[in-house]
Order: sequence, then structure tokens, then C-alpha cells
Amino acid sequence: MKRIVCLLAALLALFAFGTALAAPLTYETVGVVLDAPENGGDLVCTPYAVNENGYAMLSFRFADEAALAPVYEKIASLGAEDLADYLPEYEAALSAHSALLAIVVAIEDPYLATVKEALGLEALGYKELPAAGNGFTYFAATGKVPATLAEESRPAAEAALAETERMIASIRYVAVDTSERDALRAFAAEAFLNFETTDMQGNTVTGRELLGAKDLTVVNVWQTTCMPCINEMPELAAWAKEMPGNVQLVTILCDVMDPEDATFATAEKVLEKSGAAFTTLLLSDSLYPAIMDVTGTPTTMFLGKDGRSVHAPIVGANVAGYKKVVADFLAK
Repeated sequence: MKRIVCLLAALLALFAFGTALAAPLTYETVGVVLDAPENGGDLVCTPYAVNENGYAMLSFRFADEAALAPVYEKIASLGAEDLADYLPEYEAALSAHSALLAIVVAIEDPYLATVKEALGLEALGYKELPAAGNGFTYFAATGKVPATLAEESRPAAEAALAETERMIASIRYVAVDTSERDALRAFAAEAFLNFETTDMQGNTVTGRELLGAKDLTVVNVWQTTCMPCINEMPELAAWAKEMPGNVQLVTILCDVMDPEDATFATAEKVLEKSGAAFTTLLLSDSLYPAIMDVTGTPTTMFLGKDGRSVHAPIVGANVAGYKKVVADFLAK
């Protein structure tokens, strides 16, 4: 069985229906429309996150679900120490049965020439897409089925690549109604200010007190069955110890609400093995609304004292990207 996954910044796609495109618009108010019959017709993807360079990115990935199912089942059954040992085998399975097929990136027009040269877009095979009329220029690059892909997954991957190329060729743009998303963001900000939960040590933590302590709070949402989450934890732990005084790292363990949960001990081992000294929050009824828009882990958010995002979330493990967001914030 094959799957083409339409992702923003690595692991997330949002779907919306739009109206005719009208300028001026930002990239957040423009949907990239793909002709996707398998999804019932037009598929409109709207930016939720950005890549490490700060540009809205839409990526297409292939995954052989049948081949990867046993891998995911094994991950769900392992404890923290076994998960770390399983990482090489997990990464080998991903290399053998999944692949990045294509990327679409949006670059703001005033910086277009500089960015094109700095990133070497043409050398990387990016081709300019039809104009969107929203102050951004869109580029697409399609790849090849990698040599590392297993033979049994190659036919499906080749078919997925052909379908991806066809969808990119069909791209057009529509304006999307962002009112629901904007309301959700405002709701999440309010929830971040008003939540109450406990940390891994059993201390009571409130959102207003936590966020009010620093100018910028980096919030990393993770879970105990997420290999990329666990893999980046030592790097996060080291980074947290180097942060300036007005910035802090906090993680939210989204698959544990009670210390009595079986996964709590797994989380303890992950954090201890990583040398983590930052605050890790357990999910609670009042904290859940703040992260209800998160559909993939790890997701990292960047919040001001008012609970609102100062930058789009980064979906997927990318500590270098997190650091760049913080550096840009401090430079303002």
C-alpha cells in the first residue's frame, strides 16, 4: 500500500476550502491547490509551520505503510532504553520504505534575489511556479526515488513520484478563510496563560507564571513513542543550559496525564538519560486546549509572555531551526 503525504515543514498538512485569489495577501492566507483525485478532488494546503530558513514549505513524502507497520508496532512496545537501542534499525527502516519526493517553498518577493543566491535554489533543481500574486514567489523541486529504497517499495514509490509531479504541475492558488485558524490561535494563547498542571517532579505549574518569567518560552511537545522526539532530547538538554537569561525551554509530555501512567517511568528514563534539567509538563485538562492544534510530534512553539506565538511552529525534530528562531527573536 502506498501513501503520498502532503506536509507543511515536515509532518503536517491542513486542509481548507477557499475562494478566488485576490492581492494583497500573505503566504498564510493563500492555499496551494493540488489536483488530488485520491483525496476526493482539490486539496488546499495552507501554511502552519516553516522550515529552518524561515520559509513556508510544503513537502511531499512517500511511505510504504504496510512495510512500516511492524516498525511502528515495535516502537509502541519498547521502553525508553530499548527505544534508544532501536534507533539505528528504525532509521534504516525509514530509509528503506519512505522517501521525500518533492518540496514547494514560498519566498517573500523583496528578498527573492538574495535568498535564491544564498540557498542556491536553481542549483538544487528548484523551478519557479506560476505567480500567486500575494507577494511571495513559489518554487518546486522534485527528486528521484532514492537508491536506498527497498525493492518491494520501489514500484509504489515510482507511482507516488509520478502522481506528485502531476499534482505540482496542477498547482494553482486560492485565498483561504483564516478566521477559524486565527480564532484557534487566540484560544490556544488564552489556554497557555490559564492552564494549571504538574511537572515531572509533581510541582504545580501555572501558565501565566511560567510564561511571565521569560521574554520567550520555547515549548517542545513530545511523546514517549516518538523516536525523533527522543533522539533530539540530549541536544535540547544541552541547548537549554546555554540559553540566555530571558529565554527558557519547556517541554510538554503529551501522552502522560498522570504519574501513575505506565509511560511516566519511560519518560523519566528518557529525560534522565538525556541529562535534561528543563521543566517538563504533564498534560492536563486545562493544558490540552493549548496544544489541540498539534497533530504531530515533535512540534516546537515559540511563545511570548502573552501566550501568543512569535513565530510559526516548527514541526519535526530540528534543533538548528529552533536555535535560529530564538537568535532572530533576540536580534530584534
